[in-house]
Amino acid sequence: MLYFILTLFFYSTLEIASKPLMGFMDPFLLTLVRFLIGIFVLLIFIFLRGQEKELLKITGKQLQKLAFLGCLNIFFSMSMLQMAIKTTSAATAAVVFCSNPLFVLLFSIINGDEKANFKNFIPIIFGIAGTYFVMTDKGVVIDYGVIYALLASISFGLFTVMNKKLLKELHSLTINVASFFFGILVLFIFMLLSGKGVAIGSFLEYGFKSTSLVLYLGIIVSGIAYITFFKTLQRYSAVSSSYMFLLKPSVATILAIMLLGERVGLNFWIGMVMIATGGIIIIYRYHQDHPGTGI
Repeated sequence: MLYFILTLFFYSTLEIASKPLMGFMDPFLLTLVRFLIGIFVLLIFIFLRGQEKELLKITGKQLQKLAFLGCLNIFFSMSMLQMAIKTTSAATAAVVFCSNPLFVLLFSIINGDEKANFKNFIPIIFGIAGTYFVMTDKGVVIDYGVIYALLASISFGLFTVMNKKLLKELHSLTINVASFFFGILVLFIFMLLSGKGVAIGSFLEYGFKSTSLVLYLGIIVSGIAYITFFKTLQRYSAVSSSYMFLLKPSVATILAIMLLGERVGLNFWIGMVMIATGGIIIIYRYHQDHPGTGI
């Protein structure tokens, strides 16, 4: 339960810590920098635990899976989330991204881990309706920030389901370091080819506060939080582990209102409750069918 609580808190601060940086730092660049820092943190843990030799034992098939996971998580999901934070409020990005338990269920159904029946699709309907309410909170039907957050949510749901299976074969630190490497590499190549550039410059140019936020996002959110998240995945099922994302919007929204001065309307709260309701139904039904699987 400790790993679950730590992951919840660390992940809840992602949008809050990122938002002040979006005024002058490209979303893709921030994703690249924070995961570069994160992979160094993970490498320190690997060497401290004496697990560096396991990296050399990865098979070709496992390497393909890790490469896909890295691209899915860092290059796509996390970059889309940073784009969402840049183009919409931190609270909105947090709520829409945290609809990913719905997609964990959907991908579990596609994968054959869950049954495809009407009861399982009820929470998905709640999630879709909730996302619509959040999207129209300020009277805007098409909000690109919400679309980015939704793409991040869908891809992270797939990432969660695929990771659960790979954890049966490899240690969580090995999975993280190897997948981070591929994700960072592809993101680096994308930035070069797209003309965005990869010049980071001196952190001192951003000021002490901004530098501290970048380091926090790298060391804590992109490093330690992934360790605690994978520890949670090892202890609980993918569906159970995704429960933290039902609690994250409330924590993130409160932090956004307190620290960033953001304001949200009635539609936002209705949408958040509907998304959370869909997730709660998933968790409740899952534990009825799989007693003793965790949280």
